[in-house]
Amino acid sequence: MVDVNMLKVEIKRNGQGMRKVAEKLGLNPSTLYRKLLNNGEGLTIREVEQLVDVLSLTKKKANEIFFKC
Repeated sequence: MVDVNMLKVEIKRNGQGMRKVAEKLGLNPSTLYRKLLNNGEGLTIREVEQLVDVLSLTKKKANEIFFKC
């Protein structure tokens, strides 16, 4: 389960919007929004890796966001 709220905070903190992040992932912004619905279960491993890179997340922060139990 992905902590979508924490992910959105990191996107804002990074000075980027959802549209810009979606473009960097090669996705349409509406596709990214849909993938984040249902606790981000629609994200692929590759997209998670790209999000970590695009947002310059630390390992700790990435684990908090993408491996929330």
